[in-house]
Amino acid sequence: MKTKPCLTLEDCKKIGAACEAEARKNKWNVVIAVLDDGGHLLWLERMDGATPANAEIAIEKGRSAAVSRRTTKNWEDRVAAGRNALLKMPVLPVQGGVPIMAGGECVGAVGVSCSPADQVLHNRSQPRRRTIMSLKSAAQAVAAAMLAAFALNVGAQQPNPLDNVPDKMPNDFPYGAPISLDRAEAAINAAVAESRKRGWKLNVAVVDSGGNLVAFQRMDGAQLASIAISEHKARASATFRRETKALEAGIQGGNNYLITLDGVIGSRGGIPLLEGGKLIGAIGCSGGTGSQDEVVCKAGAATVK
Repeated sequence: MKTKPCLTLEDCKKIGAACEAEARKNKWNVVIAVLDDGGHLLWLERMDGATPANAEIAIEKGRSAAVSRRTTKNWEDRVAAGRNALLKMPVLPVQGGVPIMAGGECVGAVGVSCSPADQVLHNRSQPRRRTIMSLKSAAQAVAAAMLAAFALNVGAQQPNPLDNVPDKMPNDFPYGAPISLDRAEAAINAAVAESRKRGWKLNVAVVDSGGNLVAFQRMDGAQLASIAISEHKARASATFRRETKALEAGIQGGNNYLITLDGVIGSRGGIPLLEGGKLIGAIGCSGGTGSQDEVVCKAGAATVK
C-alpha cells in the first residue's frame, strides 16, 4: 500500500511562525491558515488588527491551493489574461494561497490574507442569491401564522413557565476588549495539553467578543467534521454570552424554540472567556463526546481570568 507524508500540528506551527515573522517584519496584520491536502483547516491565527473577514478569505485561499495543487496567483493570472470562465471554478483566484509540497506530493497549503482589496475580489467572486416571496407564498405564510396564533390561544389556558418575567437580565456580561492573539493561543495550548494528557484528539477554536475566529488548532487525527463544530460552539458561546451547555440543557428540557434561534448549537463544549467580569471571547472544542469536549474547553478557559 502506498503511503504519503502528511502535515502534523507541529509542522503547521512552524509554517505559521515563518509566515508571522515575515508579516511582522513588513508590519502587516494578517490571518494565516494552514490546511491539509483535502482542504481541511488544521491551524489558524488572526494577528491583532487583522479583520474578521480576512480569516474566511485566508481559509478559502488555502483550500483553493490545496485542492487545485497550484498557487492562487496562478488562478489570478489566468483570469487576468482573459480566462473569465475560471471564475465559475470552485477556487478563489486571488494571490495568497500556496500549496505545500513534500517529496513531490502536495501535503497541504497555506493561505494568507490582509489586504482590503482581497476582500473586494473575494466578494465579487461569490454568487449573490436573492429569495423572492410570491404573493401566494406570502398569503400562505400569513395563514400559517394565524393558525399558529390560534393554537397558542387554545393552549394559553395552561400556565406557561416562559411567561415568567425575571427581575434581572440573564447572562448580562458587559463586553470587554477583544481577546488578543497571544491570549487566544495560550487558551488553545492549555486545551490541547489537557486533551493530549487524556489521549484525546480534538479541534479547538477561539473567537473574539464578536464571535470572529482568532485562533484554531486541529490535533493530529481529530475528526474533520468537528472543525466547523468547534468554531460554531465558540461563536455561539460568545454571541449568546453563555456556555453552550446551557443551550443543550434548555433543548433537553423541552424548550425546543431554542433550535429556531439563529446561531444556536445545542451541544456542550463552548465556554465564554471572561476577564474582570467582561466578555472578551469564547473557546469551543469538538471531536469527542460532549463531556470530553467540555473538560478540554474548561482547561483552555481557565487561562483567562
